[in-house]
Amino acid sequence: MKTFWRLVLLLMLIVICAPVAYGASSVYLEHTSGGNFTLNASNLPDVESVQITVGYNASILTPPATVSQGTAFGFFASNPNVPGVIQISATNRTAVNGNILIANLSFPSYSGTIDNSAIWIQSSVFSDKTGSPVGVINKGLSNPEQANAQNNGNNNSNDTGSGTGDTQGANTTTTTAGSQGTGTTFYPGTISTITGSEETGNAETPHKEETTEHAEAAPTPAETPSAPAAKGGDGGKGATPEKTARKSFSLPGYPGVLASFRSFRGEQTPKEMEKLATAEMPKGLRQVPAMLLSDGKSTVKVYIHIPADVKVAPTFALRGAKLVSLKRVGADWVVEALPKANAYDVSVSVLHDDTVSVVPLTVAPSLDRFIARGLAMDEQGFALFLKERGTEKAPKFDLNGDGKRTYVDDYIYTVNYLIRTKKADLKKVAPKKVERKKK
Repeated sequence: MKTFWRLVLLLMLIVICAPVAYGASSVYLEHTSGGNFTLNASNLPDVESVQITVGYNASILTPPATVSQGTAFGFFASNPNVPGVIQISATNRTAVNGNILIANLSFPSYSGTIDNSAIWIQSSVFSDKTGSPVGVINKGLSNPEQANAQNNGNNNSNDTGSGTGDTQGANTTTTTAGSQGTGTTFYPGTISTITGSEETGNAETPHKEETTEHAEAAPTPAETPSAPAAKGGDGGKGATPEKTARKSFSLPGYPGVLASFRSFRGEQTPKEMEKLATAEMPKGLRQVPAMLLSDGKSTVKVYIHIPADVKVAPTFALRGAKLVSLKRVGADWVVEALPKANAYDVSVSVLHDDTVSVVPLTVAPSLDRFIARGLAMDEQGFALFLKERGTEKAPKFDLNGDGKRTYVDDYIYTVNYLIRTKKADLKKVAPKKVERKKK
């Protein structure tokens, strides 16, 4: 009898201690030599896709970075074209687990100290075969160099953004479902969305007349109006669609308004903040309306110009929003999205020819409850908001509730101010010629 109970206790100890022995799942960067780094994950459970954003200080690490595929995933895409940001997306047909090499990063040159203010993991999302996020700890740079006082001061000042004390790259955080920091998971040939802890799948489509214009998979070339079937005397037998139909293209680099607030180093005035928020998107990209308050009900349309002779439909993915409709109007793809309530980090990603292009949107939470408590939305109130920042322990005007006063709060206030004072040109619409093509 004693032997039986000893076995029971032993089994209980094994079960209890197993997670400790196995260790928490984590993602981290390792500095191997010079300007070279590896992006790794350890102790992973079964995952089939990952989306990671790596941030870096372009004054320390010289862009552009060269990104090469690791050994874990069969499908891999990256976008290192925007200085200071590297987007990485990878998927596999079967689950991967344990310790894996995700990618190799190489910079042409570097100067200064390689620490967590030189390069960091900005966000990461690991998903299992059902598309559900898997909790993974972000450990940043695993082997940072010891910086002297001068380097520490210089590097940290470059990471605060809009005159704040934000240290995004230096913190160890856990990726959780539904947080603003989550990335986007890509599935080839589909339209993907990140699902929060309270959500599963795509949003219900409020516009029923458009439900036939999107599905789980992106339209195939045969379904696309601008991609007629090839004609020929051989009946298409000798055709090679991959060579004759596809044409490579790249979208213009666009860091987005939120990133502009993060990197701003000038004098903080209402006029300067308005300039940042109202900067034009590059040619080929358009957001309608130009700014949106994320009330959980209002939708935004993104017009993405893709050359008409590109016959292979791209893959679209949403971050911080749900898909409402997807359609092609002439040479433009129109993505209509419903941002999650109180979201401010919202983007549409386009995957084509192993390249990921991220289009950040100008979306911010409504400040109704702050206004009800006396937050002013006029020029004097704007100037006061920028001046009164409080202290690190008692931040003032912490609008996103993260316990800090950072560039994010400046961004949220500015968007609300421009919309509520009607200074933002919200009536911008797609060119009429594009709408005529639809008819």
